[in-house]
Amino acid sequence: MYSHGQAKYPTSMLVRSSGERDWSRVSAELRAHSGTEGPGYNGEQLEIVFLLKGARYGNANCKFGSREHSVPTLTGTTWICPAGVQADEIRTSRSDLMAAHIYLPDASLAAIAETEECRTGSKELRSAVVARDEMIEHFGRVILGEMIRESSASLLLVDSATTMLVAWLLQHYAESRSARIAPRSNTSLDASRLNRVMSFMEAHLDDEISLSDLAAVACMSEFHFSRAFSATVGCPPHRYLSRRRLERAKSMILTGSASLAEIAQLSGFSSQAAFTRAFHRTMGVSPGQYRRGAL
Repeated sequence: MYSHGQAKYPTSMLVRSSGERDWSRVSAELRAHSGTEGPGYNGEQLEIVFLLKGARYGNANCKFGSREHSVPTLTGTTWICPAGVQADEIRTSRSDLMAAHIYLPDASLAAIAETEECRTGSKELRSAVVARDEMIEHFGRVILGEMIRESSASLLLVDSATTMLVAWLLQHYAESRSARIAPRSNTSLDASRLNRVMSFMEAHLDDEISLSDLAAVACMSEFHFSRAFSATVGCPPHRYLSRRRLERAKSMILTGSASLAEIAQLSGFSSQAAFTRAFHRTMGVSPGQYRRGAL
């Protein structure tokens, strides 16, 4: 997992990270920040930071040569930090800040910027700080949620959230010309493509399925496929996959054809505990209770 968090924020404390997740298009951290930071850092990837817990009377200061930028550290404050942009000094005046850090490799930006649906001449983003960007926060929280507590279609959900996050960034923070996203009109999957995608999902319910896997089956870009699938099926790909895996898990629990640990693995979870939490959120009972109730 890529991260320049410790190098850039040496006095911060790492609370959680996506290091245990098999993600390639994005990485994430949750960091608690103390009152003094240190010198800036020239990161190799785009970094998005937003405050989950701010401080009403605090400030974050970034110094570039003789210029210094001071920003109130209110909850929701968001920074876009492109790769290669380095401040001479970074410091905060409060020691009770909690921030989400999202890292995006160049390939994730290029994958969207170069599609026909996202009409932009460049994948380069400008440095920016805003009081709050609700879309960045929304997609960022989805990624953080899967980092903390994975679902049965975790990889597919993270890929989808990353795709939409990048599209939003290109629309609103491009260095040169902002992306013009093609409208949703006439965006749907024809019967042939839909059947291929559904068959692929059914054949790989035991496996990790990424957005790029499904887009390749449909012979479409990931951005176009994600929107087309939702328009055709009525829900995003990750939700459909989660539902199919849960339906199969319920059947396997009732028939007693496998242990709960085996069912968890076959349903795309890294552990039985993660499966139990996800099952309970959906069904209101644990897998064990569900099995006992059917006996």
